[in-house]
Amino acid sequence: DIHVPYIYPSENGGRSDVFWLAAQNEDGKGLIIQAGDITEDSCPSEPMQMSASPFRVEQLDSATHTSDLQLENGTVEIHVDASHCGVGGT
Repeated sequence: DIHVPYIYPSENGGRSDVFWLAAQNEDGKGLIIQAGDITEDSCPSEPMQMSASPFRVEQLDSATHTSDLQLENGTVEIHVDASHCGVGGT
């Protein structure tokens, strides 16, 4: 689990320099996401940025305290970005 339960909820848990992501549910159904083109040595050429959270962005944006967040049916919201600029970046 990469979500951090900050007192004031916000999006968090982002990971950078990710080359692949695999996720599956309790039934074994899932997905694999791979970054960039495959090079001759079978490695992705460019990494991606990703995050996963048991809460939707709308929930995090509207909550004022961690206790405002409610889990919904085991859903995980996954964000995958080809590039990412953090707070204060250009």
